[in-house]
Amino acid sequence: MVRMICAAAMAVVLVGCSSTGAYYDSVDASNQRAVDAVKAQAEADAVRYQALMRIAESGDATAKVAAAMALALGGQGLRAPQMAVPRAPQNEALQWASILVPGVTQGLSIYYGARQNMNASDNATALGMATNETFARFASEIGDPVVVRPEVVVTPAPDPVIVTPAVVQPEIVNPVVVQPEIVIP
Repeated sequence: MVRMICAAAMAVVLVGCSSTGAYYDSVDASNQRAVDAVKAQAEADAVRYQALMRIAESGDATAKVAAAMALALGGQGLRAPQMAVPRAPQNEALQWASILVPGVTQGLSIYYGARQNMNASDNATALGMATNETFARFASEIGDPVVVRPEVVVTPAPDPVIVTPAVVQPEIVNPVVVQPEIVIP
């Protein structure tokens, strides 16, 4: 398991170290093609405008109106080329880690959770068996009228002492009643 994780980490590191020069060369080539296309479009538009100007200069009134309308409606003007903007270089190792780490973490969490549950189950089984053995031993000793253990020394109980009870006569006391005295301030 650990070897597999180390191998995946090494692969991520090696992929992350690859050069980004090819990417920037591709961006430059794409931008150069866009500039070349705009230049070609500009040259074609210039030739078209010159042809329309010649028609407008040498033709009759209808040709002049048609040339003026073609100039007014036909030309969109030069459009800005769609340039490819290079992205900031991204850490490929971080991208790979963002893909691999959640899965590895979840897998390890499941693995260690299962091991923990198996350990708890084994402990509960062992505790239950020990408890059952203890109760079985108690039950066997309860049914046995004499349990002899060499380490237990039984001493005889002392002879009981019999005490004769004495009868005590109750004494009745007559309380003295005193008249209350009222004091006026």
